[in-house]
Amino acid sequence: MNINFIFLIFIILLASKFTSLLFQYYIQNYHNFPFYYMKIDIKKDITMEIIIFFIIYLNYQNIFMLVNILCLLIISITDIRYGEISDLSLLIILISICLSHHINIYPAILCLLIGIFMSLFKLIGFGDVKLIAIYALILDYYQLLILLFLSSLFAIVYHNKKEQTIKFAPYLSIAIYLILLNLK
Repeated sequence: MNINFIFLIFIILLASKFTSLLFQYYIQNYHNFPFYYMKIDIKKDITMEIIIFFIIYLNYQNIFMLVNILCLLIISITDIRYGEISDLSLLIILISICLSHHINIYPAILCLLIGIFMSLFKLIGFGDVKLIAIYALILDYYQLLILLFLSSLFAIVYHNKKEQTIKFAPYLSIAIYLILLNLK
């Protein structure tokens, strides 16, 4: 057996466990979460389908995209409903980025510094800052500007005018997804 194959199986099992823990966390803490009324067997089947998908497509980029799409979806749902971004989801994204890409720390540090300054004045939430900083590890400065421009444009166009605060994570998630598609 190839050592990469064994490592990949280990990552698949780890991702499966994280997915299961993530579902359990949200079910215990948020009773209105979409998976709250699902039976445990169905959640295990979803996790098994994810594992089968990983095994069929033994490509690190596909694994990276799937993990990120799932986490961004969960982040978007919880930000819309509860106004917060889970650190566990951010940790899963960070691990998948560190395992699948060459990282550049300088844009991430710059995003964190600017984001902390902006969050002190309540211009952006700190969860949004962490999400941007995590993806700044794999993006260059030009792509970061495109990310911020696209997410801001989506927020301006699709924001519900009745709400005073903008739930920015869904717009960031869409822009991140578009940029990740461009990276391939």
